[in-house]
Amino acid sequence: MCSAFVYTVPIGVIQAITNQQVGLNVISELIIGYALPGRPIAMMMFKTWAYITMSQALQFTSDFKLGHYMKIPHRPMFWCQIVATVLAGTVQLGVQAWMFSNIKDMCSPDQPDGFICPATTVFGTASIIVSYRSCRYFVSLAQCRCDSGVSLDPSVFSRTVNSTTVLYSSSSWVPLHQLSNG
Repeated sequence: MCSAFVYTVPIGVIQAITNQQVGLNVISELIIGYALPGRPIAMMMFKTWAYITMSQALQFTSDFKLGHYMKIPHRPMFWCQIVATVLAGTVQLGVQAWMFSNIKDMCSPDQPDGFICPATTVFGTASIIVSYRSCRYFVSLAQCRCDSGVSLDPSVFSRTVNSTTVLYSSSSWVPLHQLSNG
């Protein structure tokens, strides 16, 4: 939560000027990957607290900005947002609890109605890969329980893309991408 508190104002300024939100998820992954390498559950929890807290705070602030432009008084707008947030969170938790107790095989790949939870799988998989990848970067291999085939080395990927760009420079897809030859 401290990283969300620290980064909310600078990223909020960037978002206010450009209308683009800079992702804190990669920075939070690097921070926790350095602090606790090889621990994917800790990474998921830290990433959730850091990134989701900051993005929700910026969404809250963005709503205030819109209300300010519409000349809505600040105190009623604040209390409406608080009540709406508590109500939405309560309804979401209630629906989630009902779904997990009443829908058979929820979040399993062979669920007949399509409730397979793909976003949860992506979030968890990314945390596992980055956790073990950061384990390789920040800790000696003797101390780390890393599988050598967990993920590709980013430098290998970038060299492959650059080599492909040089080899096929006359191809029609190359001008569409801003790739460096370095």
